[in-house]
Order: sequence, then structure tokens, then C-alpha cells
Amino acid sequence: MQNTIQALLDKKKITPAKFAKIIGVQRSAVSHILSGRNNPSLDFILKIIKQFPDLNIEWLITGKGNMNKTEPVDIMTVSEKKQNDLPEKNVVNYSEKRLFTDESNITESVVEKTVEKKEETNKKKEVILNELEEINTYASLPTPRSAVERVIIFNKSGSFKEYYPE
Repeated sequence: MQNTIQALLDKKKITPAKFAKIIGVQRSAVSHILSGRNNPSLDFILKIIKQFPDLNIEWLITGKGNMNKTEPVDIMTVSEKKQNDLPEKNVVNYSEKRLFTDESNITESVVEKTVEKKEETNKKKEVILNELEEINTYASLPTPRSAVERVIIFNKSGSFKEYYPE
């Protein structure tokens, strides 16, 4: 998608900064996608589609086909079509013609991953709190020669945190 977004910018003759402003994202998000550092999120793609309705979604995602839609398509329900008496060929049934995976599956997957991450984070916090409680208990014990001045906890990432008894 990096190439298709760059082609879109070239075609519309807009800078990445202006593109970011048009679709409502930070400039860094566009920069990271154009540099190949990040892939665009579904939200990012939907923002592009919303601001550029003439854009062919299949081209944007796969790079195949024409950049612009070749024929306008009305997005209406069957009941709306009957009310307006539009010809049958202009109605798109999204249950049959879907470019993305079922959105509810995507949402469920994201929610599940978020819940898993929260649970994992909460478990880590609980372990740290238990360790700190042990340290505080030990630090509050009277020591014959000297009191605990500070406790340092080192993380695998190389960072550390210092705790001073009160």
C-alpha cells in the first residue's frame, strides 16, 4: 500500500503533510507508512476512502485495477432501492460483495487481543506489587547496624526503578 498511497499523492498533487490533514491523521503516521516502517491500519484506510470517495478500494489495497472507480455505485438497501425505483444493477449487496473480512470478526479479534494484553499487564503489575510489598516488609524490619537506603529493580530492557523507604 505504500506505493499506492504515494501514487495517490502524486496523482492528486498533494504533499504527505496536506494528505495527513485531509484524512485527519498525524503527519508522522503518513510518513511512517510511506517509508515502509508501518502498515496502514483499517482506520487509516477507511479515512482515505471517506475523503476520496472516487478512489477504487481494490486498487488502494491491492494495487490492481484503476485508481478511480469506473462507474458510480449507489450504496442502498433493497428496501431503499424499491422506494426510489432505481435500476437493480446500481444496488450493492454488501453481504455478497465484501472487500474486507467481516468487520465483526476484526472487532472481536482486536477486542480479544486488547483484553489479553490488559490481563497480561495486570498480572505483571500484581507480581511487582507483591515483590514491593515483600521489600517494604523487609525494609520496615529493624536492622541492627543500618537501615535500607534504597531498593533498585532492574528490568530486562535495561531500565530500572528506584524505591526509597519512607
